[in-house]
Amino acid sequence: MEALAALEAWPVLRAIRISPVLYPLLNGAHIIGFALLFGAVAAFDLRVVGVFKEPPWRVLEDPLLKVARTGFVLALATGSLLFAVRATHYATNPAFLLKLGLLVLALGNALAFHRATRLRPDGSRSLRLMAGMSLLLWVMVLLAGRWIGFL
Repeated sequence: MEALAALEAWPVLRAIRISPVLYPLLNGAHIIGFALLFGAVAAFDLRVVGVFKEPPWRVLEDPLLKVARTGFVLALATGSLLFAVRATHYATNPAFLLKLGLLVLALGNALAFHRATRLRPDGSRSLRLMAGMSLLLWVMVLLAGRWIGFL
């Protein structure tokens, strides 16, 4: 906890914490990053699951992956700063810890999916299952993230 308290004391993080503008802008950028990430993931996963029939999901893979990566980088960068501003609080917040665990699971599922696409044919049941799990995990990450502020 001492290291986290020292992190919070950094002048840049203190300025963000006390600013009536910087923290809300940072929080907004975090939400935009997650919106880009989740929007791309949801569109792709819904296509793989079979909700949309056209175009073939592999056609969508590259552009949606680029949007998802951009959103993830933005969400990670802004989320790291948001964490650092109140690190001692977040380190003991059950919703934050749940969000981190779910995030690890969602990222692991994404990596497994992309590895599996090299081995399994389009439309295989296991790919559809992983896409469905992806949707569920990312929604849970979102909900856990919103829950943080209430604890």
